[in-house]
Amino acid sequence: KHFPGHGDTNKDSHTELPILKHDKNRILNMELQPFIHAINYDVKFIMVGHLTVPSLDESNTPASLSKKIITDLLRNELKFNGLVLTDALDMKSLTNKYSQEEIIQKAFNAGNDILLLPENPLSAIEILEKHIECNPELKEQLLTSVNRILEAKVWCGLFERESKENEISFFEHEKIALVAAYDALELSGDEHLIPINEKFRIGGFAFLQTDDIDTPTSFFRILGQAVENDCDFGFIDKNIQEKDLQGLKFGIQKADIMLFAFFFKPSAYQSMKVPDEIMYAYKTLSEGKKKIAVLFGNPYLKDSIEADLIISPFSDSLPSIAATILKLSGRKMDF
Repeated sequence: KHFPGHGDTNKDSHTELPILKHDKNRILNMELQPFIHAINYDVKFIMVGHLTVPSLDESNTPASLSKKIITDLLRNELKFNGLVLTDALDMKSLTNKYSQEEIIQKAFNAGNDILLLPENPLSAIEILEKHIECNPELKEQLLTSVNRILEAKVWCGLFERESKENEISFFEHEKIALVAAYDALELSGDEHLIPINEKFRIGGFAFLQTDDIDTPTSFFRILGQAVENDCDFGFIDKNIQEKDLQGLKFGIQKADIMLFAFFFKPSAYQSMKVPDEIMYAYKTLSEGKKKIAVLFGNPYLKDSIEADLIISPFSDSLPSIAATILKLSGRKMDF
């Protein structure tokens, strides 16, 4: 993905429709090369992107809806016989221009086998049923796509597996996940701050992107069980008021070290910037204190956050939380 090549565009197809302006010769010798090599090595699936390529389809139909790009080029010219699927059909690059009915019909007519994530899946099924009911050629195309999907499942071994639930060791899986998460931790700054001195009083705050406090609560609760330190923590979102902020600042006067956990996840169609209100709260509460910042989910925040030590777990999953706590507390994995 994303066929026929999404790299040399300057727009995000989650929000608008990119245009690839190169001529066909350039695209054949540059953008299409990874796909050609993959096809030669029997790649099983190719996803088609939401972008217009005038040199391949002069109608400027998005590639994911274009018969010229999918059937004529990918299937017939490049001889790809595997599964073709669209990028998500609920993305604004399509929905800003087409109705769901148009999207489903065009995507199917273009030659896609899988129509990924339509805005309303049940409605999409009804649209497709109605679209093919009186057209034998389209019915045959549907059966061909179903057969390709079944063949892919056979290739994956899905029809050969026996139920072995009693033999699955979830503990072994959890151990592997924890070791991987621990090895993935990235530290930047004064690593002498960890493990946290057991005599230090810890002031901790979770900065929230959403109103979900379950994961931040788990982090501080497990941390409190892992260390002997006096540890108080709270939650802050962008709606924090100045009066409340000053009250929190007063409450951490005796803290020896501050621990700030940023629960912010990056998204392709949202700003990765932390809201100004939260950055103001961070600077206010961290002023004059030794501080550790933990970036659960978005390592790019490292460039905009000043801290004595920054830990990037790259995720807010339970293994990542546990790995971070092991690092902060100095505890070892005893397996």
